[in-house]
Amino acid sequence: MFIYTRVDTTADMSAGECQVWLTKFAECVEKSGRSRVLIDSTTFRMSPANMDGPWRDAYITPRYNAAGVAKSPSTCLKACR
Repeated sequence: MFIYTRVDTTADMSAGECQVWLTKFAECVEKSGRSRVLIDSTTFRMSPANMDGPWRDAYITPRYNAAGVAKSPSTCLKACR
């Protein structure tokens, strides 16, 4: 299982820095073929204005899909708190 914990230092990340990091992470997930990934975004501080959903959908999601990662409903996480 890969665990990705977004930390407070993400507050200073630019959109480009975030894209580079996500690309490297997704590449590792894809190469490993592991279908279990836990992404803890509870301390993610980067501005939502710097996030690019269409870019993520085009370049990151296919890598997760290739590894067999399935997105769990966010309600599952809320129930666990």
